[in-house]
Amino acid sequence: MRNLTNVVKINGELSVPPEKTASVSAVIGGNVKQIKVFYGDYVRKGQVLAILEHPEYIGIQENFIEIANSLELLKQNYKRQKELYDNQVVPEKILNGQKPNTTRQKLNIPV
Repeated sequence: MRNLTNVVKINGELSVPPEKTASVSAVIGGNVKQIKVFYGDYVRKGQVLAILEHPEYIGIQENFIEIANSLELLKQNYKRQKELYDNQVVPEKILNGQKPNTTRQKLNIPV
């Protein structure tokens, strides 16, 4: 065995095996306000990596809350109408009219 005394400087690029990498993207664009991790850090599922900001985010959140609240009210109303129908206080026609409203509201909720 012989000792190496020369240093060889070379340029190169290391690549990480595909099973050790993940692609991260946002559903909608925005400006990066804060980055919570550094290159090479280990991360966990669900961990916040960055905080984005954009004026549209507020509008989307407000719309989501409004639709979610409306859906909750529709569910409560349907439950009341169902109880009234079960007790033969209201006709089936009124009960059936409530169900499409609930379904339609569910379809409006952005994900």
